[in-house]
Amino acid sequence: MMRGILALAVLAVLSACSHDVYTPVTPATNIYSSYTDKIPGHWLATVEPPATGGTIKVTGYICSAHDFPLTADTAYLESVRKTLLNVFEEVETVPAEPLDKEAETLRTAGALGLIRVEHAAIEPRVTFVPGFFVGTAQADADMSARVTVDGPDGRLYGSKVDGRGSATSDGECNAGAPALSQAISKAMLDMMEDLGERLSNAEQLRSLPKTQASSAPTS
Repeated sequence: MMRGILALAVLAVLSACSHDVYTPVTPATNIYSSYTDKIPGHWLATVEPPATGGTIKVTGYICSAHDFPLTADTAYLESVRKTLLNVFEEVETVPAEPLDKEAETLRTAGALGLIRVEHAAIEPRVTFVPGFFVGTAQADADMSARVTVDGPDGRLYGSKVDGRGSATSDGECNAGAPALSQAISKAMLDMMEDLGERLSNAEQLRSLPKTQASSAPTS
């Protein structure tokens, strides 16, 4: 075991570098719902990019000189978009509108409501544990976001969604990147499933009159 500790300690001091963390698109496809159909009607959605902190720092001394840059915006936004498409009959992603213009925007688009997914945060961590011949990177990730749905006459739904993931990868300091990638992917999937299930089972979104949806644009 001492050999593994010394090897990782030498790497931590002498070979500092950055290892990009790949973030895959991870939408929810298996959504547990009390309903067999999607939420009907035409809906608008705005999705705020997540706060990631940019670069993930190592917890502890071993491999502490190594950085793990994280860019998750594209994967997160696409994961949310695809998850919403698996829940709603029609979803059109639009730029965020000022609150005082929401009702006008909804009526112009012939939409039943505006879905907002915002205040998202990704909190990943990685620690290196020495082994007899090779070390292990242990990664954990937590994710959270707020989802609200507003109709022309006000708030229809609001909730917090979250997810968690863990993963390990054997190797030297660069093993932190695949461990973090897997942990973040699991956390994102967990949060997307929470998002999909909460919205799909929200009876107040299914019980709306469909009069506005009849004027929704076709494409």
